[in-house]
Amino acid sequence: MTPETGDLPRVPPVLRAAAWALVAVAVLLPVVLLGVHQRVLAGALDVRYFASYEYDAQGNETRTVSPDVDFWDRWSVLSGAAPADRALLAAAAACVVLAGLHLTTGVRWPLPRACRWAGAGAAALSALSAAAVVVVDLVAVQLPEGEGAYFPSSSSFLDVAPVLAAMATALVFSAVAGVVLLGPALPPAAAAEQDPGPAAEPLAEPAAEPLSEPDVEPAAEPPAAEPLPGSAAGSPARTPAGSGEVPPFPRPSAEDYAHYRRPQP
Repeated sequence: MTPETGDLPRVPPVLRAAAWALVAVAVLLPVVLLGVHQRVLAGALDVRYFASYEYDAQGNETRTVSPDVDFWDRWSVLSGAAPADRALLAAAAACVVLAGLHLTTGVRWPLPRACRWAGAGAAALSALSAAAVVVVDLVAVQLPEGEGAYFPSSSSFLDVAPVLAAMATALVFSAVAGVVLLGPALPPAAAAEQDPGPAAEPLAEPAAEPLSEPDVEPAAEPPAAEPLPGSAAGSPARTPAGSGEVPPFPRPSAEDYAHYRRPQP
């Protein structure tokens, strides 16, 4: 990520084009191979490989396909008509190169996510196709002589051993490439070396001790207020204003009470 904007850096056009070209190769080869297999197994080459030729009196050629052609006969044709080992090995190689680009350049120039997911899908398609070929060939080896999918030889396993080895290689490399493309740009070990780990929390500073108050002599209490004129000697003094205390209600003395009770002239 760029420190100025925080966005991912742009992939160079050459690297982007190379990555998408590898994706196209990895996707097209298995798709074309599966299409060819489907056509051959449906009987597209029966006339070429399993037809009998007859000529009439005028010399016209007539081709008749044997009705006994089955799946295994057509599968034997695929070994020469559609070399699955080369196609899937090439697709696996393209996925491996794409995974290498992801690991080596992903830190500086991360590949587009769509490119990586398409490459992972192509790797999965290659792996599944290789696994299917391996299963069918292993079943063909177990068939009795004369019913197999290959011409008789000294050993039926020798007929499929090269194909099995190629398919196993394509299966392993495609699976590894797919996992790498879905993972981080760096291997786990390299990422662990570069990652310093969570930052240590700063130590809490000790709380400062409260400053001791200087020794101050208590202020002398103000003298009691003198009683106002006209109040009794024993009446409490009024509280000065601003002290915040509510003064008690003054009670008149008996003489004052008698004075105020006298009728006024």
